[in-house]
Amino acid sequence: MAGTQHQSDYNTAPVRSVMVTGAAGYIGSVVVREFLDAGLGVIGLDSLEFGTHGVDELEQHENFQLIRADIRAPENWLAAVNASDAILHLAAVVGDH
Repeated sequence: MAGTQHQSDYNTAPVRSVMVTGAAGYIGSVVVREFLDAGLGVIGLDSLEFGTHGVDELEQHENFQLIRADIRAPENWLAAVNASDAILHLAAVVGDH
């Protein structure tokens, strides 16, 4: 409708911290580095079922926290959601085992 203003329901506050699920995977580890390079705080969540090679050197970064947890168990990561301004969900079950 002409002349009608719509107010967004989205939070427009600046993003300072991001939770990335699947942080140790190929795409997740690349994105985590990009966020850290941009000066954001990152909480990485990963089951580490396939190892830590994607985030090994990041564990010493002052703006990175790694939570080893299965995404299917929210009690392990719910506090991280509340501490984050945004969430990028990249976790997935890979392969059939």
